[in-house]
Amino acid sequence: MSGTQPTDKLTRLEDDVKAARSELAATVDELAGWFDPKTRLAAAKDRGRQMVHDATDPAADPAARKRARIVLGVTAAGAAAVVAGVIGRLARR
Repeated sequence: MSGTQPTDKLTRLEDDVKAARSELAATVDELAGWFDPKTRLAAAKDRGRQMVHDATDPAADPAARKRARIVLGVTAAGAAAVVAGVIGRLARR
């Protein structure tokens, strides 16, 4: 009986290693998908659409509407500042 115990233990350890490798591979695949630029761009577009929807929909939650309007306002102000800076640089040339 003592001769089969190490073999059983070794088999269990090998199974554990295979399971850990499989789990690690799944995690790496998930992270690779999450960091994919196309995936990130799609997620950003979805968040932007949701912000616009929250800001303009009268039925939206008032807190979400307020937050969306603030975020969109700050974004618009930042974009306007960048455009003004570019125009200013071009005008000085």
